[in-house]
Amino acid sequence: MNLFPQILPQPFAPAPVDLMQPTGDLIDLVGTDGRLVWANGAQLAALGYADDALRGRPLEQIYTPESAAWVRAQLQRPAAAALPPAAELCLRGRDGRELRVLASVLPRRETSADLTLSKRPLGDLAERLARLEADNRLLKRIADAGNEAHWCIEFASPIDLSLPLDDIVFRVFSHPSYWRLCNQAMSRLYGLPHHMDLGAQPVRTYWPRSPENDAFVRQIIAAGYSIDGALSVDTRHDGQRIRVENDVRADVEDGFLVRLWGNCRPLDATSGLAP
Repeated sequence: MNLFPQILPQPFAPAPVDLMQPTGDLIDLVGTDGRLVWANGAQLAALGYADDALRGRPLEQIYTPESAAWVRAQLQRPAAAALPPAAELCLRGRDGRELRVLASVLPRRETSADLTLSKRPLGDLAERLARLEADNRLLKRIADAGNEAHWCIEFASPIDLSLPLDDIVFRVFSHPSYWRLCNQAMSRLYGLPHHMDLGAQPVRTYWPRSPENDAFVRQIIAAGYSIDGALSVDTRHDGQRIRVENDVRADVEDGFLVRLWGNCRPLDATSGLAP
């Protein structure tokens, strides 16, 4: 899984700066050839370099490969283009230690095509993120090692559960949604080719709206969004319809349905249902 760069939803707004004034932000200038032109004292100190030690060095010396690729993409951005959102990048110190930062591209000076980047270290937040990422990788490995299919469908816009029942059911199938989680057993259940990622496929391709699945959603609602052994009729990658037994739970926040999740088992190898 690529962790860098990760576009953040609320970037800090870039503002013109006097590069010669002391600041806690890490700032550097990158030339159009991808070499470092200048770095301020805060960045040199944070990475363990002496004055001017980075001048003329390729940006890959201090940016990890994924982050360097992001910086090079900004070098190709037309000067008149809007500034990109802030991004989470990773710097590499002289001793090899990595430093996660929130980076913002500053407005270009009229007389220069150099790219100016201002960065704020994530500090303690980086350690918490690293722990969460490690936990996420572990839980994914555990899920993928299981023989039972696990899934989670998340709605891009939560569904108001104060609406009439028919409206809730309609929105479950009409609201944009995506696979928040699906393990390898789920991909096997749907018969996906090995090169395909179920998480990147539309939810409705495999769990379409139908009278059977309308009844399935109504069962979930009637059970208070916690039910075992509920029947759905799903569609395999080859178009075959299969009966699936589901144990379903839901995350409901402030009266809105955010996601459905659970595990499931095929009831038979060949359902006999018409495609």
